[in-house]
Amino acid sequence: MIRNESGDHGSKVLLGHILRDKAEAGVRVNILVWDEISSVPDKYGDPFVVEGVMGTFDEETRMFFQKTKVNVKAMFRAGPLHVEEVIMSHHQKTIICDEDVAGKRSVVAYVGGLDVTCGRFDTPKHPLFSSLSTLHKGDFYQTTCAVKVETGPRQPWHDIHCKLFGRVAMDVAQNFEERWVSKLDKTNINVANVSEKLVGVAGGVSKGLKGFAKKKKKKEEPAPAAPKAMVVEDDGGAMLYKKDHLGSAAPGNGAWKCQLLRSIDRYSVVQQKQGDVASIWRTIYNTYIFRICASQRFVFIENQYFQGSSYFWNAKVNPKAHNLIPLAITNKIVNKIHAGEPYAAYIIVPMFPEGEPATIGMQAMLHWQFYTVSMMYDRIAKALKEVGSSRHPTDYLVFMCLGNRENFPLPAAADNAHLCVKNRRHMIYVHSKFAIIDDEYVICGSANINDRSMRGNRDTEIAVCAHQPAGGAPKRDGEVQNFRLSLWQEHFGESPACFRAPESPECVARIQEIAKKNWELYSGDEIIDMDSHALIYPYNVSSDGVMEPSVPHFPDYPKAPINGKVTPLPSIVTT
Repeated sequence: MIRNESGDHGSKVLLGHILRDKAEAGVRVNILVWDEISSVPDKYGDPFVVEGVMGTFDEETRMFFQKTKVNVKAMFRAGPLHVEEVIMSHHQKTIICDEDVAGKRSVVAYVGGLDVTCGRFDTPKHPLFSSLSTLHKGDFYQTTCAVKVETGPRQPWHDIHCKLFGRVAMDVAQNFEERWVSKLDKTNINVANVSEKLVGVAGGVSKGLKGFAKKKKKKEEPAPAAPKAMVVEDDGGAMLYKKDHLGSAAPGNGAWKCQLLRSIDRYSVVQQKQGDVASIWRTIYNTYIFRICASQRFVFIENQYFQGSSYFWNAKVNPKAHNLIPLAITNKIVNKIHAGEPYAAYIIVPMFPEGEPATIGMQAMLHWQFYTVSMMYDRIAKALKEVGSSRHPTDYLVFMCLGNRENFPLPAAADNAHLCVKNRRHMIYVHSKFAIIDDEYVICGSANINDRSMRGNRDTEIAVCAHQPAGGAPKRDGEVQNFRLSLWQEHFGESPACFRAPESPECVARIQEIAKKNWELYSGDEIIDMDSHALIYPYNVSSDGVMEPSVPHFPDYPKAPINGKVTPLPSIVTT
């Protein structure tokens, strides 16, 4: 998002105004939002709106564009149990538009974790207090504690989105069309005409869009053969689309091979050909599992949640969190230990889920996370014991969160403020849904690592898996590695040579050293500016793999235990 260069970021020129003006100028603008069922507009036309439990602004969006040429549709999450509309969501975050690419009007798409709403703009420094009257003026966002705009802190936001060109961008457009027509009408959509009008669609149109775009393209040079790994099948044996999707080359970059992925079912889309695809797509989940199992060096994950594999927990409770992503990572580490080969998994999550961490929903999710990670360390420790190794479980799995502290003057109005105001600190909320595997493959999208996102019949999700081919094999020292190194520079404040070999013991040791030091700076009594933000998660792991909270509660939240607790909420809501 482009910010106002004058510094007045609280100006009245909003994205909604830009879209309205574009629609008035003749650009077709279609907006599909999740219809959060607890948000209800006033029947008598009063502008007051019941915001709903989730505060998604869906009703406000519809009201804002009333009497404009912008087409807005709200869609609740339908399903066979008739409870999905209450507890499940449409969670995809995409933007599709035309753009000048190499002198031609072409379709581009944006996919990732960013919501198009307030509070998401941030910088790598993630300021808490210093930007309240400048960079974040008029864009204050805070959900974890009751504080005033004047005192802060704002809730820092870390997220990742990607820009797609070529055939895969057209697949994102098809996903939009399939969702638009599934429960709504075909009025004003005309997405099928997009590729006909935009003659220069970069990279051509995927064969998976046959019948969706009728204009023939010039014969293209054959692309390098994709490894079989890029053809990801769902549980029903049917691929989301029949062919690999070759993205076009952006200026200065090599070509990418991309595969669009989804978590979705037949209640949320209308396919181009009925019966051509399975009823439930779990291609995001299947891709995570496949890429982890096929990895040889390391996996780096940033995600808003991390829970699953509950059938393997050492616990008396089982919330039936089925996804096996945590177990797949663990088994890969165990196999590498037995083979005597280096391997490392780096996982970054928020310090706690979004909201006040002592509430029952947050505590339940923290409880499932605790059991998930505990299971992983326990199995790693047993593998080390089996081979007679003296290494520690944390030498293979580094679990972290992000936080910041600012030595910024305390305002006079902060006498009775929240502890995070007085201690001048706050977690950085990790909202990204992102993975890098071996510096070869990248997965970026809207899916969290929990059953809501991975099952396919719960929240609807979208993601892309991509790599840069180099002589028929994925490139290991290209844009994927460069992007990881830039992320690590932000998180760890440096980029030593060992960061280019994340699987090495030297790299793991350096990451641990930085993250442990940052936790001490964040949780200590002295208020000091932090130069980097990665914190070791407050779990203490013994050499035997026994995991316990390293502190009884989160800093500034004395009623919020680190390991969470069982709550009365149904597990289908919190997993």
